[in-house]
Amino acid sequence: MSYPFFKNIGNPFSNTGRGPSECELKGYQVYVNLGICLKINATEVGWDAAYDVCQQDSGYLLNIYTDEIYSALEQFTTDHGVEKVYIGGYGVKSNGFEWSRGGQIKTEYWNAYEPDNHQGTEYCVSYFNGDTIGLYDIVCTEKQPFVCELML
Repeated sequence: MSYPFFKNIGNPFSNTGRGPSECELKGYQVYVNLGICLKINATEVGWDAAYDVCQQDSGYLLNIYTDEIYSALEQFTTDHGVEKVYIGGYGVKSNGFEWSRGGQIKTEYWNAYEPDNHQGTEYCVSYFNGDTIGLYDIVCTEKQPFVCELML
């Protein structure tokens, strides 16, 4: 399995100069106060394919750097009636879990007893908004919807 998050993605933190209308034309919901636009893709695919779809929009699987983005994801998935989605976290054997645009995942975002890397095969991150709410590490080939982000 190749991991697309090792591709050269340039400076993922740069402001794109993209305006809200460009996001809306691509079907994204605009969060001006967060500097991002979000879109749920209901097509159930593995993490690699989800990453590639987001890249086709010049975006990324969602990276959660702030509590405000985490709260926005909770409300966004609730509003769309989606319980679980891939987001941009992945596991690095020597360094724990990171965001695809860089940086460690905050411990408080994980669900209880996660990440657990069950059977040594769970290297991708999914957000669950159901009986429990939080991040889970899962097998990267599991098929599920995903959330892409565009930077404003």
